Amino acid sequence: MTFKVIRDFVDSNSNSGNHIYRKGDEYPYKQYAGAQVKDRLTELTKEDGPNDNFDGPVIQEVKD
Repeated sequence: MTFKVIRDFVDSNSNSGNHIYRKGDEYPYKQYAGAQVKDRLTELTKEDGPNDNFDGPVIQEVKD
């Protein structure tokens, strides 16, 4: 599974080091604990966004 960033965001996962993702980046930028856990991917791809700061998903799956 490959994901692309479709909106700039700061990753709040403590293992990411608060990495800043920019539109067009691959997600995750490196493998780290929790990056591709099903719950995390669901949160980042939610139609209403991962939190109140977003009104849509921040990543989307790219078909290889």
